[in-house]
Amino acid sequence: METLILGVGNPLRGDDGIGSEIAKELIRLGFKNVIDSEDAPENFILKIIDLKPKRLIVIDACDFSGKVGEFRLFTKEEWQKILPTSFSTHTLPLSLFLSLMEREISCEVYLLGIQVKNLEMSSEISLELKEKKSEIVNYLLNLLSDK
Repeated sequence: METLILGVGNPLRGDDGIGSEIAKELIRLGFKNVIDSEDAPENFILKIIDLKPKRLIVIDACDFSGKVGEFRLFTKEEWQKILPTSFSTHTLPLSLFLSLMEREISCEVYLLGIQVKNLEMSSEISLELKEKKSEIVNYLLNLLSDK
């Protein structure tokens, strides 16, 4: 497998659900190499190892001091710097999960980070992120077609 997309996010915590929502949209569009892990990417470790992707792109909400809805594809060197200082709603910290995947599969690991606005419990994804969703999906589709 060339590239695997992993959507991460808690749908009950506002903008934190955006990674999961994007994964669901990619699946709806027929893209096969996508996993929607919601808020438990650690539950998919063995499946990801079995798939042995050459490239893993994890989509998750994060705080990198960008404009709300801004998204960036972070390399290993970049996500190692931002994730320890970013919030985490996951049982296993995302930085540890990404490092584990890189070590176990020997693949390139990227984080598609999306700047959040609201992480309140029982809230919806903010209007800014809803408006960016199709742009992010198209970005990923273009990225995947270039690989």
